Amino acid sequence: MASTSATEEVPFGPPVKYPSKTSPRWAFVQWFDIPDARDISRVYLRRLRIIQTPWFGLLLHFIYTPDLDQDPHDHPFNFISVILRGGYTERVFKHVREHDFSYVRRRHLRFGVNVMPVRYAHQIDDMAPHTTTLVFAGRRQRDWGFWRADGWTFWKTYNKEKYGHEEKAKGWVVPVDEFG
Repeated sequence: MASTSATEEVPFGPPVKYPSKTSPRWAFVQWFDIPDARDISRVYLRRLRIIQTPWFGLLLHFIYTPDLDQDPHDHPFNFISVILRGGYTERVFKHVREHDFSYVRRRHLRFGVNVMPVRYAHQIDDMAPHTTTLVFAGRRQRDWGFWRADGWTFWKTYNKEKYGHEEKAKGWVVPVDEFG
């Protein structure tokens, strides 16, 4: 698998094409770009909300870069992801809520399935170009954020502290009622 690692120079994704200032609890065939924190005019992940409801979501993800943050992040829901194209390697932190940062490295290849419980955190650290996944997301259970040595940090707070710039924090336009 030709890949891009978080430790090497990572190219930028395409320009942001589908900015979103709001996140509906209900969506049907709606595009949404998540900006790259290094340059919010570029895309980290492009999402097609095939269907999104308060109870579940079916999302198509086009992933352009590995997770470049030094800390793992969690998700506000359980999800199952099917890798349709490309693949990636991730570090999965199963006991991060107990402040145990030991991890298991998992590799997900084309047509593989990744099951991620809401209680885990993870970090994609290596990926093939043009990685595309189909994500079945469960009901939103809480906010999402990053896990650091001093505990959990809400994603907006983390990005503002890390990048020191309000626009960087605003660039991640995923409101609290968002599915992910």
